[in-house]
Amino acid sequence: MKIDYSEEIRNFLKNNFEPVLSEAHENEETLKKSLSSIHSMLVSILPRDWVVESEVYEALTELGFKSFYFESEPVTKKNEEGETVVVFEGWKGFAYFLQPIN
Repeated sequence: MKIDYSEEIRNFLKNNFEPVLSEAHENEETLKKSLSSIHSMLVSILPRDWVVESEVYEALTELGFKSFYFESEPVTKKNEEGETVVVFEGWKGFAYFLQPIN
């Protein structure tokens, strides 16, 4: 018997985030998360075996969350020898824009 956690998924999203209506409405606090990343957040507080990505997608869609294309720049730092090394390669793709509720 599978327990339906769709209401808990919706409540988590509603109580912690607001949808970003367009790229023009994002700011430095806006989180850009893939569906898999949002699913991972949820299964850290709900049973992994009973929360599937399709349920997360349905909740996001019903609550008005939108995905947008974005590119993040690579992150670099200097190592002990003074050489610049890449810490994060950057990312290109679509993600949901989530505005944390303070």
